[in-house]
Amino acid sequence: MQHTQKATIAQITTEAAVLKLTSGATLPWPIKELPSEVKVGDTVFVSLRSEAKAADDEQAEARRLLNEILQSE
Repeated sequence: MQHTQKATIAQITTEAAVLKLTSGATLPWPIKELPSEVKVGDTVFVSLRSEAKAADDEQAEARRLLNEILQSE
């Protein structure tokens, strides 16, 4: 199961952004992991999923892409 929370970019420094979650909690986030176009005040979504779920999702996406390639030939 994937859990997603809405957050606002509250602050950006040279190394990290501070995300303010709807619960009021704050979360530091590395700059290199942010979409390049975000700025202070923008809304983003933070998702958490288990390692097993991430692996399943990656396999499903790989299968989908392979099927798309094979069907286009």
